[in-house]
Amino acid sequence: MMYIIGAIVALLIATMLFKSIKAVVKVIINTIIGALILYFANIFLGPFGIYIIIKPITAFLTGLLGVPFVIALIILKLFV
Repeated sequence: MMYIIGAIVALLIATMLFKSIKAVVKVIINTIIGALILYFANIFLGPFGIYIIIKPITAFLTGLLGVPFVIALIILKLFV
């Protein structure tokens, strides 16, 4: 009986760890994609004098929020 309970607990812990690792990997991949989007935005907007500084927080937010966040950053850069 104790083996069955131990196996269930081990299965639950393994499931929680796998899901958390999967979430961390997803955040890292989204941050890398966000940094690439900002990099290409700087390449295309550089001749117009618009540069967005690529920091970990801006890369993370770009990966999380996508292209609308980049557009918001460009608009902020134009008016501020």
